[in-house]
Amino acid sequence: MNARCRALLACSALLSAALVLTGCESVGQGMAESNMRARAERYAAQGNPQFSDPQLQAVVKDFEARYAVIGSDVEKLGLEQGIPCPVSKEVAFKILKAMSVEDYGKMQADVAEKVPGYTNISDLDSIRLSSLSGVCGANGPEGPSVVVGTTRDIMRVRGDGYSMVTVTDTVTRVEGIWVDGERQGQQTLISISGSTQFKETADGQLGENIDEWDFLNEIRNSPTASYTYILPKADGAPKYIVGFGRNHTTALHTTSVTEYLDAQHAYTRIWQGTELLQENRTKDGRLHGWMIMHPTEYDGISVPGRRDCYQNGEQIKTLECPPA
Repeated sequence: MNARCRALLACSALLSAALVLTGCESVGQGMAESNMRARAERYAAQGNPQFSDPQLQAVVKDFEARYAVIGSDVEKLGLEQGIPCPVSKEVAFKILKAMSVEDYGKMQADVAEKVPGYTNISDLDSIRLSSLSGVCGANGPEGPSVVVGTTRDIMRVRGDGYSMVTVTDTVTRVEGIWVDGERQGQQTLISISGSTQFKETADGQLGENIDEWDFLNEIRNSPTASYTYILPKADGAPKYIVGFGRNHTTALHTTSVTEYLDAQHAYTRIWQGTELLQENRTKDGRLHGWMIMHPTEYDGISVPGRRDCYQNGEQIKTLECPPA
């Protein structure tokens, strides 16, 4: 579930920024660009949330050290320095995406049911997997290992009078311990993605989508980095999943912490910079309880907070949200 969320959020952040700015002619492209750059600088200057929990604080410090070296530079993930792993494309896909090809297809089908005109597939032929340390055989890594690999996702969105295709290439570095083909214990994942957007003509031909506004092209070409830490409990089940999303051009500077309260329930917080934006609780992976959006400021405009109650993934209208 969390790997799915990472992929969708990274993609949606880039596309949302591009779509918002596409319609900015009425308010002035210069103002839109300066506002976004100012937001990016504001969040970057704030730094990252700090925690009293020593495990979470150690993750923040580790991220800050890694990001200072790697940042969003895909070349620094070490793909070309690795030794190719003799695995099938399907095994490599599961190692990099943390789900099977079949589960990924079902997830995308679920999204397509909710978003008209949407399709997303992964190009298995594009997958590479290399070992940087440890053992990597026909079944993938075994024992303490570091691997790095590539994936390519092709998303098409069709609507009234338009069709857009976005090709996203991602390099992912995974550090962990594998036992019988499964990652266990503490894990660290770093993914850096870059996208190219195409317009689709009526006869199905694709042409790269290049805008007259240079800043919009800069957004489309800017890499998005995702650093994810999985911290286990004593029994090996996840205790925390901590994620950092970074794209300075689009002012993406998010930190998320999901705490697993028990086998069913989790509590998630999301920050931009050091500003807490959202809190929510889930049950069996679905929103369950209060979702709290905290007040914030967007380009000088105060945005009020709100509280919405969810039960088993469905929003309900109530003054008292039933307990989980």
